[in-house]
Amino acid sequence: MAATLLYLTGVATGIIVFRTVVQARMARPAVVGTGPWQQLDLLRRTTRGMNLSEAKQSRIEGLLRESQRHLRKLWEPIAPVARAEAQLVYQRTIEELSPDEKQRFEALMAEAFKRRPSITNFWGKGTNEAAVGSPPAP
Repeated sequence: MAATLLYLTGVATGIIVFRTVVQARMARPAVVGTGPWQQLDLLRRTTRGMNLSEAKQSRIEGLLRESQRHLRKLWEPIAPVARAEAQLVYQRTIEELSPDEKQRFEALMAEAFKRRPSITNFWGKGTNEAAVGSPPAP
């Protein structure tokens, strides 16, 4: 009985913390992530805004493209697992929401897709038709 009580307390705590984190993240504007593709994109945008010589900018673009190729190779084996995990957490999140909350959640997700075209949804399609886990095109 004590083990059951301990288990249920852990589950309840997990749900409360998860919902609190989701609500906090949905309340604030989306920020640039820290994943490798976001970092490469930030490097690309920053160097483009520096008025570098054409030759230097070309060399930097080459470095970024090469890094993207390496990251794609690293990502290929884990992409299906990451996609399945994203789909699972989405389903579990939806199950926790009331009908009104589900509607609000879906509206917020749709708004996020409009604001950030490179975002993909949990079924593998986004506004750019890229699969979940696929890095952005160079």
